[in-house]
Amino acid sequence: MITLTNIKGHTFKFTNLNQKVEKIDIQTPLYANEIVTTDSKGMAVIDFNDEVIGTVILAPNTQVILRKSTTDGIRLLSLVRGHLRLYRDKEYQKKKVGVLINIRDNPTAYYGSNFEVQYSKESKKVTSFNKSLRKFKLNKKKILTTPLKNEEKTDELDQELYEDLKFLQEST
Repeated sequence: MITLTNIKGHTFKFTNLNQKVEKIDIQTPLYANEIVTTDSKGMAVIDFNDEVIGTVILAPNTQVILRKSTTDGIRLLSLVRGHLRLYRDKEYQKKKVGVLINIRDNPTAYYGSNFEVQYSKESKKVTSFNKSLRKFKLNKKKILTTPLKNEEKTDELDQELYEDLKFLQEST
């Protein structure tokens, strides 16, 4: 099951099926093609507790779409705007399951165990915190994989995201 939990501020999800906007509280189920938005003070956590196992932290002013997936063990999360961080426990890093993150309708997606993506109209930044980050080209029929050539690393962490990630690690 994939759940969405609001940590701070307000988080909303939009379901296209019934054209309904719902305010998120604690462990709200998240389904394919739903749009999640955090407000200017909002922070949320998406927990992939199905076969994927992973955690995505959404920063304020972030919008993502959980795309429909036909492959067991793989989820595609599209970042429309904002800043997110993905984390997977070491015990699950070797498994061939996970979350692919792509930016808007871009055919490039990223896969790894500890990285963040920031996207706005002005800039795009992908930062890896270990050597597991891979870049995928999404095609209609198949997915091509290539190692990320220029691993972008940064010493400047978003302090709130780091503290939330640390809290999640300690509480699980």
